[in-house]
Amino acid sequence: MTDDVPCPDPVDLSHLSRAEVAAGYRRICGAVLIQAALSLRRTSAVRDAIDKYSLDRHYDRVSAERWVAGGDAQIPFEEACEALDMQPDYVRDRMGMGEGRGLQRHP
Repeated sequence: MTDDVPCPDPVDLSHLSRAEVAAGYRRICGAVLIQAALSLRRTSAVRDAIDKYSLDRHYDRVSAERWVAGGDAQIPFEEACEALDMQPDYVRDRMGMGEGRGLQRHP
């Protein structure tokens, strides 16, 4: 996890056990992975052409592609997968972003 962006309002978690904090982190990682998968799913080009939200979906998709490819993030893709005991390469492949499918890894 990167520490270069400070939390705007630090939350005191000292009353929680390590297991509770870890479970919360796993839930966050799962939610982010689900959102990325939804953003990457293929939709009808005709529907996108008439949908007023297609531009927003495009930006979401580009962001998800960059994240899955290893782009800079507060929770890196690999870390999110590992927190859920999932293999990052397998998840990438299932999301349609595996090697040989246009994946360009970001530094």
